Amino acid sequence: MRLYRCMPCLALALMFLVTACQKNGAAPITSFAFQLDTVLYTLPGGDATILDTLGQKALQVRGVTNNFAQNVILLVKLGNATPQPGNYYGTMIFADSILLSDYASTWISDSVRVNLSAIDGKQATGTFSGELFQNEKFRILSNGTFSVNY
Repeated sequence: MRLYRCMPCLALALMFLVTACQKNGAAPITSFAFQLDTVLYTLPGGDATILDTLGQKALQVRGVTNNFAQNVILLVKLGNATPQPGNYYGTMIFADSILLSDYASTWISDSVRVNLSAIDGKQATGTFSGELFQNEKFRILSNGTFSVNY
């Protein structure tokens, strides 16, 4: 009998919970992932910035792996016009140290192929692939995707 008395309160609490969870105008979920040789890396919460230096624009996508062990930066040079979707070459740094002071564990490339499929002033989406180098060794970079807010 006591349960029936609590039902209106429970229904009201459930309705409050459901309406409180609806997020209107929330920022889209970001993603940043790639495969290096045979290892898939997912970088949750990747973010981006549009850089403007001396009239040249670039998209900088940053992320940290799940265990915070590796830091990744993808820099896409966009030229001097308004950023547009298209094919670009970018620079990628994959390092164990955020200060990049440990060169033995840093992989870098300045010829990563980037297909920027959408860029609208708030979010950028694209794919990328290429090779990363460390001294005379190289690793294959494939299946790269990003969808980030800036």
